[in-house]
Amino acid sequence: MATVREQILEKMVAVLNAGAIGAPVYRSRTDPVSRNQSPAVIISPVTDQATLVSIEFFEWSLTVHVVLYVRGPAPDVLADPIVAAIHAALMADMTLGNLVETIEPVSTHFEFSDTDAEVCVATGEFKISYRTSQQDLTR
Repeated sequence: MATVREQILEKMVAVLNAGAIGAPVYRSRTDPVSRNQSPAVIISPVTDQATLVSIEFFEWSLTVHVVLYVRGPAPDVLADPIVAAIHAALMADMTLGNLVETIEPVSTHFEFSDTDAEVCVATGEFKISYRTSQQDLTR
């Protein structure tokens, strides 16, 4: 069985793919997003920090990046409704089906290409709190 962290990431992909966010969602995609594949969303873990809260459980703080790639005229304007849809889909159930304690948005960062004015990368950072058994990261 997958770790709770991987279950969380898979659930985020499923939630976003089930919603009408206006872009396909990938988990840690390794291929670059081509012009004709835009817009696209990629979900990746950044950090996962543990705190021992009892003899039996760890409390984890997982940071996840939800990265949106958009190409077109005024790409940040094109990104805006997708960023809003991502936020709405993830906030609709802040426990991801009781898999986590909570999911919280932290920030959104926008980057623009120096070589292509029609490219915008919007990175949403989310902090997710969850618990695991001290001996077993799958539960």
